[in-house]
Amino acid sequence: MAVNEFRHWPLLRIHEWLVEAIGVRNEEQELMIGGMRIGVPLYGRAGVREAINNALIHRDYSRLGAVHVQLRDDHVRVSNPGGFVEGVRPDNLLVTEPRPRNPRLADAFKRAGLVERTGRGVETIYRGQLRNGRQPPDYTLSTAASVSVILSCGPADLDFVLLAVQAGRRLGRALEVDELLALWQARREGATTAPALAPALQRDTSHAAGVLAGLAQAEALQASRGIYRLSPALHREARVEPSPVSPEEAILAYVETHGRITRREAVALCGLAEKQAEYRLRRLVKANAIKVVGRGRNAHYVLAT
Repeated sequence: MAVNEFRHWPLLRIHEWLVEAIGVRNEEQELMIGGMRIGVPLYGRAGVREAINNALIHRDYSRLGAVHVQLRDDHVRVSNPGGFVEGVRPDNLLVTEPRPRNPRLADAFKRAGLVERTGRGVETIYRGQLRNGRQPPDYTLSTAASVSVILSCGPADLDFVLLAVQAGRRLGRALEVDELLALWQARREGATTAPALAPALQRDTSHAAGVLAGLAQAEALQASRGIYRLSPALHREARVEPSPVSPEEAILAYVETHGRITRREAVALCGLAEKQAEYRLRRLVKANAIKVVGRGRNAHYVLAT
């Protein structure tokens, strides 16, 4: 049953009511890892709270309209009047310096202990989603007139939760957002590279390469010719079976991400001998899924359509 509730209260009271209203609907799954209990809620509590904070603090109060918090079966959406402040975009949210539209209001929320004093609330939203095995926050519905963030609360990837916990144990600390995103991409796509990871981190390729190298040094990832996948040791420790991805699926996913693949890259990606990789590539060419471009050492494969 759909229910609409509207409130016209002071901001701090609105904040308290929203957090409480979401909290009573925030069901939680439970995982046990080596005798330690891990709770996996529908919504990352800190992340939802930061999304609400941002909507209340950074909205454009010169515009008509209201802050909306919509709870759906598979997501929560928080939106507010007024687009991003100048210089802030969906593709640099993680790295741009905090630029509050209403500095005094932001300071009041900080003094009340409701927001992080570092101003890195967006990282909290990302971290809450990924730690609970759910998609990163989605800001693509934002426009020049409003900011909108969607937080997925569909079925969690519980295996990813286990893998992330074990990776944190290997590093001896909680994973940073960049590291969570690297593991997430390697888990979802079967493998990742620095060029593929850089846009997700909103950083350059050299920074992405450093993140991947750090995870590989901790043996959370396994590297082969610049291609990184979750390490067998991490799977064993988390007691998670590797995702059953066929070589053909892995090759297609790689080409969709990078635009092309060479035979040598296919060997490293799939862990096959050269003849086996060549056979898989020929099968995909015959199925009209990819096509070969160039000859000899310059030969590579791209999507056929």
